[in-house]
Amino acid sequence: MSLIVRVGLVFSLICITSWGYSQSTGNSPYSQLGVGDINNSAFVPNQAMGGAGASHANGIYINHINPALLVRNRITIFDVGVNGQLKKLQTNTSSQQDFGGNLGYLAYAFPAAKKWTIGATLRPYSNVNYEINASGPVAGSPASQANYIYKGEGGLTSVELTNAVNIIGGLSLGVRASYIFGNITNESIVSVQSPSISTNKLAYVRRTNYSDFIFNAGLVYRHKLRDKLFINGGLVYDFATNVGGTRFTGFQQRSASDDDPLPYGYDTLAKDIKGSVSLPAQYKIGISLDAPFHWAILADFSYQNWSDYKDFNVQETLGSGYTLALGGEWTPDINSVSNYLKRITYRTGLHYAQTPILLNSEQISDLGINFGMSVPVGRGFSNLNLALTAGQRGTLSNNLIKEQYFRVAVGFTLNGLYDRWFQKNKID
Repeated sequence: MSLIVRVGLVFSLICITSWGYSQSTGNSPYSQLGVGDINNSAFVPNQAMGGAGASHANGIYINHINPALLVRNRITIFDVGVNGQLKKLQTNTSSQQDFGGNLGYLAYAFPAAKKWTIGATLRPYSNVNYEINASGPVAGSPASQANYIYKGEGGLTSVELTNAVNIIGGLSLGVRASYIFGNITNESIVSVQSPSISTNKLAYVRRTNYSDFIFNAGLVYRHKLRDKLFINGGLVYDFATNVGGTRFTGFQQRSASDDDPLPYGYDTLAKDIKGSVSLPAQYKIGISLDAPFHWAILADFSYQNWSDYKDFNVQETLGSGYTLALGGEWTPDINSVSNYLKRITYRTGLHYAQTPILLNSEQISDLGINFGMSVPVGRGFSNLNLALTAGQRGTLSNNLIKEQYFRVAVGFTLNGLYDRWFQKNKID
């Protein structure tokens, strides 16, 4: 099968499956800032190691963190992952539980030449899903109450093409071009309630459609220390980008009844206003030590400065953020025939992030612990992958919101797809 046909097949699969693509992972008040919660680029195996993986890959699954590591995949791979999240939201006065799930990614990679691998991916880039309710007295009318609802939904999706080449020896280079698109809707709704009457709701609506290209590149160097022991170093750079979009703003009149949410009156303030949001550059470095197909220890550090972030020329209050991820994996005996459990890969990790979110003079942090495994399926190196994460974002201090979450990510890696499906059998 030719290179052009294989690339066309990948993007056909992406187009066919994207119609049912859902990005909701549950209510997250912090997703109202920026372009929402930006997803970790790690696939399920790396999620189980705290999101670490800028320097290490074994070629059995796709490493999506560093595009240069795709060159380690020397057989055709199809990878798919789904996510689920149970979350508890708390304030000083109330709490709620929420659950959501989405498709994590669809990915395909194949060797195009001896030292060249191509990959294509569909994944959610960011998620926006929040609803905050508040109320307060109405000036001059002690018996009346104003009710406020702040809500948003949507997010960005990324379609990506990755090329990775081995330059010389243990040095490899990778570049990734991503087309991100989607829309985000933010609403502020107010209504007044009194003992005798409830007014209709007045909603301020801002809807933005985004579409543009972003790019990142990676380097990785692998050095043999001694027999079956390697040290690896990796670097990933996400280029700063202004993502273009068009925006609508206006007011809507809605019924006071929640049973009739459709607007019946419009007042357009601005339509098809062109602008952009500025995504800052990100640096990520990683180091790892591994014995191939037996064990690996990984550490990553990333940094991104959001202080200059602007949304259609309006600067938001965001700061610089960083993430530290530590993880490891262990396979007792990948070639074991008599003991299936020895062929399972076990993983664990830890991540800590100082997010760019600044609220009430406090910067929001995120801490989590991770576990997971890859279970061999059938013959060859296909695997069922699992990652579990328990963590917390935010605190109850300074009237903030604390999010305690438990995430489950399940993925399936099918290796040798091209060899088994597309090569013709020959009889000597």
